[in-house]
Amino acid sequence: MLFQHHPLPRDGRALEADSDHLLARTSAGALLLIHIPPGAYALERHAMPEYIVCLQGVLKMETEDGKACSAAVGEMIEVPPGLSHRFAADCDAVVMTLAQRA
Repeated sequence: MLFQHHPLPRDGRALEADSDHLLARTSAGALLLIHIPPGAYALERHAMPEYIVCLQGVLKMETEDGKACSAAVGEMIEVPPGLSHRFAADCDAVVMTLAQRA
């Protein structure tokens, strides 16, 4: 088989909040679907770039020093390696991200 079909949930907001829902494993890590409702999120950083695509709602990210950015449906945020970041408290989105292996 050349292609593999991975149906995404029709309404990502029905997923359990802030949980990683595995779509596929890759050599670099895993492709995840995440429902991010408003709330408090911990800072994190990665050794590799992180790519986060907004599928529903508005994705809002912030850095440790308070700099912020947002993405609408169909837009992507690239987080550079080593940057301390988190989902903003008022983020309300469903996203797809490639997460690196630990």
